[in-house]
Amino acid sequence: MTACQTTSMALEGERAAVLSVSRRFRLSHCPMTWLTLATSLHVIFAFAGCRQSTEDEAVVEHIHARPLRLTDENFQELVTDSHRPILVDMWAPWCEPCIEMKPIIRQLTGELHGQVNVGELNVAENAFIAEKYKVDRYPMLLLFIEGEEVERLVGPQSMESLSASLRKHISLGEVR
Repeated sequence: MTACQTTSMALEGERAAVLSVSRRFRLSHCPMTWLTLATSLHVIFAFAGCRQSTEDEAVVEHIHARPLRLTDENFQELVTDSHRPILVDMWAPWCEPCIEMKPIIRQLTGELHGQVNVGELNVAENAFIAEKYKVDRYPMLLLFIEGEEVERLVGPQSMESLSASLRKHISLGEVR
């Protein structure tokens, strides 16, 4: 048995335990749990001279996934010209419900990574797009498919309601 195989087998039990606890207590949104696991695996495999698995790389990508920062200047390129569905969070820095939704938006970004883009547009800094789409209540989430707005959600949304809205329009894998 090679050093890589031995290292991999030893870590598999630890990784399974962390994943089990994370799922049991719904910690999939907890970056520290995943970051600790992914960093540990990366360091140990690198030390042993082994190639990190694509599953571990996906965990790291999931952690670092952030919504796209949309502006008046890049909106057409990233939203209306996009062939991938995109959920746009129209928010304002003075809007408390908008700020309270940020963790849900970030979690959704990680969970939908590779399937749906998620973007944020600060309406206070991007009045042209806010006017064009008649954004007058906050938070407001717009779902675009093939550049066309297909759904508009107004007010604070739970992860469950966002997932249900997305599923009406898009075939997705499991979204918690």
